Amino acid sequence: MPLAPDVRRKDKEMLLPERIPKFYISEDMVSKVSKRFPNVKIMKHNGKFYVDIREFNSVSWLRLEREKPTRQMYAYTILKFCQFKDSFPDDLIEDYKVDESKVIADLKSFFVFLTKSGYSGNYMHYIMTSLVTWLNVNGIDVSREKLRRKHRLKLPPRGLIMDAPPTREELRRILISSLLNWRSFFSFLSASGVRPSEALVLRIGDLNPHPFDVFDEEEIIEVNIPYTVTKKEYGYVTLIHPECVSLLADYLKVLEAKGIDVEDLDLLLFYNPLSKNGFYKINSAEKAWNRVLKRLNLDEKINYSNRKILLRRLYTLRKFFRTNLEAVGVPYSAVEAMLGHKNWYVRFTKSQLKKFYIKGMWALMVLRTNIDEDKVKQMLKRI
Repeated sequence: MPLAPDVRRKDKEMLLPERIPKFYISEDMVSKVSKRFPNVKIMKHNGKFYVDIREFNSVSWLRLEREKPTRQMYAYTILKFCQFKDSFPDDLIEDYKVDESKVIADLKSFFVFLTKSGYSGNYMHYIMTSLVTWLNVNGIDVSREKLRRKHRLKLPPRGLIMDAPPTREELRRILISSLLNWRSFFSFLSASGVRPSEALVLRIGDLNPHPFDVFDEEEIIEVNIPYTVTKKEYGYVTLIHPECVSLLADYLKVLEAKGIDVEDLDLLLFYNPLSKNGFYKINSAEKAWNRVLKRLNLDEKINYSNRKILLRRLYTLRKFFRTNLEAVGVPYSAVEAMLGHKNWYVRFTKSQLKKFYIKGMWALMVLRTNIDEDKVKQMLKRI
């Protein structure tokens, strides 16, 4: 029986453990903090004392935030701001309630610091949203619009990450050089356009039909992405081509040989037999991708904000899906729909998307060069 939505919603929690936003304090402050904030537990890490920023009253509301990425972004933004001011969050809130001008002055100096540190426009916009939310929750009337219009606090423009997807030849080399588990995963990302974090929590039951049923018939498979695992909590359907189906079937056969029931609809599609909970971590997938790139001398880096990132990140396989389908004439709107963008997805039926996918899927396949035109025509007739 398929997992219930409330259970599926917790799947992404398995991919990356939640980090603790640590505010370090000196040893001579331990007793003072204990007296002033009795509800805040003092802990020790590598010989240093720290407190969890979320345990302060002004930040405790974060525990009720449902989405982990939002919790983490808000918590580490507040932590960074408190470290910048060298003050506890509750103390800052009390000061700001007395004198609103302190809020404006501190925010301005903080963003000057971030700008000089080389943080991207995107990151600074996220930080602004996090800080304004924290202040509003604690009764301090500040808004981004007010900061911009009245106090002239302008953020840098949002920047674009100038990364690029691998070419078809580069992806072919990457797949050939990868272990079977990662080969099937990378192929799945490039064939479906699904986000890596969503793909890692899919179940066998999310595929229709099962790869074993069609891998030798050169058929496409429908992939149902449940709303409980998507970024925007909106379910959608995409597809994978026969080449990807074949790789998935090969990987599932390996799992079956190890005694794992791959016919179980609740089994993870990318099941990790070495993990206690069966999940691959998202950083494990990224490391596997990065290792292959390095081995093939495809690990060029680009400057982004104040750091360097790979030109061909794992996430660029989503761009590979988009650019290659559009290059062979699949309409932009249909590609956007298959990527799960709600504004476009609601305009198409599954049959329409399947027809567009079948016509363009050969541009996504990299391990085979021969295209059976008659087979494509037969597939279109069956829709």
